[in-house]
Amino acid sequence: MTATPISLSIALVGCSGPKLEQAAPARQLYTSQLFRSTLALAERRHDAVYVVSAKHEFLALDQVIAPYDLTMADVAKEWRVVWGTRVWGSIQSRHQNVDLQVYIYAGRDYAQPIRRAGFHRATFHEPLSKMQIGQRLQWLREQLAAEQPVAVERSA
Repeated sequence: MTATPISLSIALVGCSGPKLEQAAPARQLYTSQLFRSTLALAERRHDAVYVVSAKHEFLALDQVIAPYDLTMADVAKEWRVVWGTRVWGSIQSRHQNVDLQVYIYAGRDYAQPIRRAGFHRATFHEPLSKMQIGQRLQWLREQLAAEQPVAVERSA
């Protein structure tokens, strides 16, 4: 009898343009409201959360990096395949022998190469796909508000 693999929910949060001016852990380096809101939701909902970066590929949240100026729009299409394979390899090296549910909170230029590299080894979800920035921010606000703990009044 074969044991059912453990299911693991992983979130990949796309990096953002606005950054601090000095090196910092990935969770702090990116300063946009979209990144901050996405990270907050991902940390509430998923077992493991990482940042995907055009320059650094796959980042642990506490990995310290210096600011940089590179997006996937700057990366040649041929290199994106290599980038996606490297990101997928990083995921695989950290999470072996599990049923992966991968949630990509990033634009299509980031999501496509990752999906292609791991298409037959995981189930992929893109909660923010087909949304513009304003729609993404609104959806994130709604999701975060829905997950706020309800205060319970206590009688004296």
